[in-house]
Amino acid sequence: MTDPVRALETRIAEFERVADPELILDPAALAEAEQAMLAGTDDLSDAATWRLIGKLHLARYRLSAGGGREAAVAGAFFAAVAVADPARLPDRLRGARVPAGDPAETWAGLVEEVLGHVDPGEYRHLGLLVQALVRRAMSRPAPGPAERLARLLPQEAMRSPDPAWAADALAQVGVGLVRLFGLTGERAYVDDAVHVLLRAALAAPGRAGELATVLDSAHPDDPELTAAYRTAAEREPGPDRSRALLALADLTRSRANASVADADLLAFIRAGQCALDFWHDRRTDPALLAAYAAGLVEWYVATGDRRSLEAAREIQDALGPAAGKDFALPDLPYRVPGGSLGAPDASNRGDDSGLGADPVARRTLLAGRRLRRFEVTGAAADLEVAVEVLREALSHAPDAHPDRPVLLVDLATALLHRAATRPPVDSTSPSSAMAS
Repeated sequence: MTDPVRALETRIAEFERVADPELILDPAALAEAEQAMLAGTDDLSDAATWRLIGKLHLARYRLSAGGGREAAVAGAFFAAVAVADPARLPDRLRGARVPAGDPAETWAGLVEEVLGHVDPGEYRHLGLLVQALVRRAMSRPAPGPAERLARLLPQEAMRSPDPAWAADALAQVGVGLVRLFGLTGERAYVDDAVHVLLRAALAAPGRAGELATVLDSAHPDDPELTAAYRTAAEREPGPDRSRALLALADLTRSRANASVADADLLAFIRAGQCALDFWHDRRTDPALLAAYAAGLVEWYVATGDRRSLEAAREIQDALGPAAGKDFALPDLPYRVPGGSLGAPDASNRGDDSGLGADPVARRTLLAGRRLRRFEVTGAAADLEVAVEVLREALSHAPDAHPDRPVLLVDLATALLHRAATRPPVDSTSPSSAMAS
């Protein structure tokens, strides 16, 4: 055992012998717990350290030093022991079903469980535990666990009053995502890595180098975008960094508008969220809020994720009536049915078919988005989706529906585009005869 672990072990053994509360309540006990975590070796011996720290906090709980909070912290450390080395768990805490092995799924699930009960910023050694669990989850990265941690950790970091623990955990996830990109070649993994590592760099000055390395792989031929990310990551907290984040958001927004690609839209939403989360004061630029909200609505249009629509409505409310006229999807050149975001439809919650109460609205917007993308890419798949979605919209638009005439015109236009782009058919062939 290393010296810090031995010191903590001696302290707990002495407490159990003489029952002196000061041995447990002494701030030095928490300092020893932190040093013991820093001395970790990423092998089974770590479970012995986790067990000692769990016992420390269990004793603090019994002495009413922190109430249920101390019990929750103890539970986090004992849960880690149960996964890493179940034999080290105290008999009275060992259940009949103890997780076995250390696959990425098990460790990622444990991270979710721990973060659901404790704030890693509560104690330095608790944050170090979360980092250790994430490190194990990403030692052999698998798609599902990596994606879950990439979603979970940024959310939890922003909720934590002291998110110092998050930078290292985020960086580990980012590196794991880069490894997955190398193994699979799937572009989404390196895009996720850029986002996660940007957040790590913003959370802890000095981590911009990891982001810079990934940017070289993610955008090797795009110095403008790479420079925008690096500038934002390298700026110290304050107005200069906020301006750099706003510039990054503006650039990714213009790229998303130009390409109409879902990946580019996601990049803008992520950049906008980073700008909001790391803005230097409470007076966030209203233009950023309006643009970000418009991006959330378009993300809802593209994916059907109603949470994006609800978040956009919240921003609309925050902007107030004076900004309402500038909020109605300023970046979307096609028509917005009804002229507004509408109100939630209580009878249709959980259904991604409508923008507000009108089931025609999202389909119309989605068709417009796909037609815009077809104009950019010429991809037949986008045109096919537009035709299909317009037909669905018409099925929900009765004769008296105010948007039905325009929908019919849009569908006819899309069908003409499809006919013009399809190769001519040989009318003498058997297949063409069957098709007719």
